[in-house]
Amino acid sequence: MNNHLAPPSALVSRAPDATSTPWARPPRAGHPGSPPARALMLGLGLLSLTCLHAEDRPLREPHAHDDFVIREAEVPMRDGVRLHTLILSPKHSFGPLPMLLERTPYNTTRALRGHASTRLEATLGNDFLGHDYIYVVQDIRGRFQSEGDAVLYRPPRGPFNETATDETTDAWDTIDWLVREIPSNGRVGIWGTSYPGWLALAAMREPHPALAAAVPCNPVVDVWKADDWFHWGAFRATYAFDYIYDMETRQDEFTPYPREIQDVYTWALGLGAADTGMGVRLDDRHPMWQRLMASPAYGPYWQSVAADQWFDAPARLVPALHVHGFWDQEDIYGAPAAYAVLEKHDARNDRNFFAAGPWYHGQHFSDGSLLGAIGFDEDTAKRFREDVLRPFLR
Repeated sequence: MNNHLAPPSALVSRAPDATSTPWARPPRAGHPGSPPARALMLGLGLLSLTCLHAEDRPLREPHAHDDFVIREAEVPMRDGVRLHTLILSPKHSFGPLPMLLERTPYNTTRALRGHASTRLEATLGNDFLGHDYIYVVQDIRGRFQSEGDAVLYRPPRGPFNETATDETTDAWDTIDWLVREIPSNGRVGIWGTSYPGWLALAAMREPHPALAAAVPCNPVVDVWKADDWFHWGAFRATYAFDYIYDMETRQDEFTPYPREIQDVYTWALGLGAADTGMGVRLDDRHPMWQRLMASPAYGPYWQSVAADQWFDAPARLVPALHVHGFWDQEDIYGAPAAYAVLEKHDARNDRNFFAAGPWYHGQHFSDGSLLGAIGFDEDTAKRFREDVLRPFLR
């Protein structure tokens, strides 16, 4: 495993004064509520979550032996849309804790692998980094239990999104709510793998003052160049078809296409051209497929959602650890590209870091002792989590 991770910089001595910052808009460059650039890491602190608003509710009935508390909250965005959010807080802590936020299109409850367990470690699986954090998971706009319209890879506000909201503002509003409403040390980190990695990068575009660290893992950065649907213009038709059908047919559940022939190659070969073959099996519930058919070239739309084109002049460089797998079969372009563009702005070489290992897509949060038939002397993914990820977030 390779990594280019320097020791963490100075810990934040106190929480940023998020309450003095207007919540109805993202912070501007030089906003008086922004924390000093030299003190941005999450740090550790300790205080259990004891209460939430009365309208918030537990995900399940509490058990006497639980070592954590689960709450559900509907977090309001600036346009009134509410996003479904789960908050998992350790019971036995000794001071104010930082928060780790994941925003996902894949259903918050899937993040709770063992939600019937009384132990936080069993509930989170390999996402568990200790009892030193409040863990927060949120359904993005329009997905599963969140309100609003779902848009795959929602473009930033601008010519392709004429609304007042995007994933950057939703992340900003979520963080603002968290630091106001959840007892914590006032520091928030955001992380996620694949699409949630793209969402983590979106939060870094116009970062909330309380956003202290980001860990985009195997992020989708440019879906035309070499991530997901196009690989340098080569269209991955069956992959795109399956994903879009699964994600866009319904907002509240996954909907796999009922393929009549299980062998994908044989099935696709019999359909002919993508637009007239696969395309007739999709309808107006699948706008991303129509976009793919209408815009096969690398035009303004694909550039607008390419995360490595968002950071020409970042208002604030959030400390970030970009995580890459050498055998990432889906998003081989993403992490190196995001790291490279942000590295140009890290003049002191103390904000932007890169870690990579012998992993397939998402394997850094799985068993890293094997890659197919290739065995290693240790669990490389576990070593990464213990020796690189956890020290970075401290």
